[in-house]
Amino acid sequence: MSKTKQRILQTARVLFNEEGESNIAMIDIAAVLDISPGNLYYHYRGKEQLLPALLECFEQEFGELLNADISPLSSVEDYWSYLYLLLKALDDYRCLHCLDAIDFDKSLSRRYQGLQTLFVKALIRLMEHMQSHYPPDPAFIENDDKLRGANTALLAENISLFTYAWILYKGLKASPAPDPKRQQQFLSQGVYRIFSIIAATFEDRDSFLKDCEKLMV
Repeated sequence: MSKTKQRILQTARVLFNEEGESNIAMIDIAAVLDISPGNLYYHYRGKEQLLPALLECFEQEFGELLNADISPLSSVEDYWSYLYLLLKALDDYRCLHCLDAIDFDKSLSRRYQGLQTLFVKALIRLMEHMQSHYPPDPAFIENDDKLRGANTALLAENISLFTYAWILYKGLKASPAPDPKRQQQFLSQGVYRIFSIIAATFEDRDSFLKDCEKLMV
């Protein structure tokens, strides 16, 4: 991908995130980039080309994280960093989580829904891996491996729903211009909230959350 295309995609992503995809026209993107509309249309003829390109970038970045080998993770810091990266990828492309950005195209919707499914599976793997380092609450296991798996899957789905809602809530409170420090603080709060949900399945919930609090920004 050329540097110009990269600049266009990055600018479009930021504008869509901050203003909403439906509120931004191609001419707005050209104005921010300080290029002619003709130059912009030479690379992308409209949103119908921009949005699939943005989704492809999201698929690459988010997909790499979802498929990453998490077996080396062992500490609170490790788990925190991994979940933080997942939330950051979701936040960086939060414009794609709005129906008006992808729902008009069935192929885009299927690709997006596929990433949502992979996210739930990644959360299941993460929780199962964490349970190998943090003994689960006996009430969560209930001496039944099948039930334990069902509980973990349901919890992962609920965490996924919370995560998307949290990211979109951030979008509603977004500042007029991108603020890296504010994003870091918000994502840190999101990670803590997710771990507070997961920690409910641990035998020593309080100790784990105290370690998490030390990592809050």
